[in-house]
Amino acid sequence: MDGNRPRTLLDGSIAALSALLRELYLPQNLLSMLLAHAAAVATDADRLGLVSERTIDAIVSRHTADSLLFALVKRPLPEDAWVDVGSGAGFPGLVLACCFPEARFTLVEPQKRRAGFLELQLHQLGLKNTEVLAARAVELEPVFDVATARALAEPLLALEALKSLVKPEGSVLLAVGDRAIAPPDVTDLDVARAGVDSPGRIFMIAEARGGA
Repeated sequence: MDGNRPRTLLDGSIAALSALLRELYLPQNLLSMLLAHAAAVATDADRLGLVSERTIDAIVSRHTADSLLFALVKRPLPEDAWVDVGSGAGFPGLVLACCFPEARFTLVEPQKRRAGFLELQLHQLGLKNTEVLAARAVELEPVFDVATARALAEPLLALEALKSLVKPEGSVLLAVGDRAIAPPDVTDLDVARAGVDSPGRIFMIAEARGGA
């Protein structure tokens, strides 16, 4: 019935997220933290222009679950330093920080109001492994092990921006759409999963700055 439809949709989104946690050997109790973040995004989506989706189920399936696809490509390791460029509402950086507390994450968001939202989320979720920088990527040094982005810019430009942030042996992960053309030095990965509302396509460059 129509009255049950929102609950059914949310149940489906949670099921997809739960399946990803199992695939990544992560505890199911992370669901409450990830759903709390999704609810905060839904509340502030209009005011801060965070995402186009306005319901928790759409945010979970399109953004939260999609963020975990990055970990299928490259799992954050203890003491890894990750940088998420154009983090916006915290996808994928904040989601990954929730799930991999032993790695370190820097969320780069030039818009101060969005950066403020991220700072509040770090406080409310109790994240100690994450910092927010209200800055542009060009202002940062190449000190990171992994650089990530979703919907940052045209893929070639986004890849170059991310490559400038990692160490010689560092990696770049960029979520792209169905029609993006992979450059020669890029590994084009398909990590689409049932119930995740995204292409599930990630461009990866290992040793993005040419190796040591």
